[in-house]
Amino acid sequence: MNYPNYLFYSNLSSTEFYFESIGSKGVINKVVAFQQTSVATIYNLGLADYDPNTGEIDDTIINDNGDMEKILATIFQVVIHYLSLNPEHIIYFSGNSPSRTRLYRIAINHSLDEITTQFDVLGVINSQPESFIANRAYEGFLIRKK
Repeated sequence: MNYPNYLFYSNLSSTEFYFESIGSKGVINKVVAFQQTSVATIYNLGLADYDPNTGEIDDTIINDNGDMEKILATIFQVVIHYLSLNPEHIIYFSGNSPSRTRLYRIAINHSLDEITTQFDVLGVINSQPESFIANRAYEGFLIRKK
């Protein structure tokens, strides 16, 4: 993903990464969080708005701040960093709606050649992973370091 991204920083355990979305609606604090699933090596990636004053995290808000490409590029850079620290982990992610999951599929497809130089990308359909196919509707995605 050769797009500009936001600078980010992490908590001490490098499981939460914070950045500011800057766009038409102003500055919105964001967090990318990794949480272990019931499968030991699979970690869920979540993107949410973050309130630094209260510590509240909300992944249901849709901001339309006009910087989606920059946010997606930032998430990609966070994933690269996270997997450099935890190369044995597999990242699972999906949108909080079918349209958001579709957006993620489009973003992956758009940069697939670049992404696959470093990572294996799988689509999840009917709870089963398969090699990513560009125009197939998935319920989620898995990314692991090659």
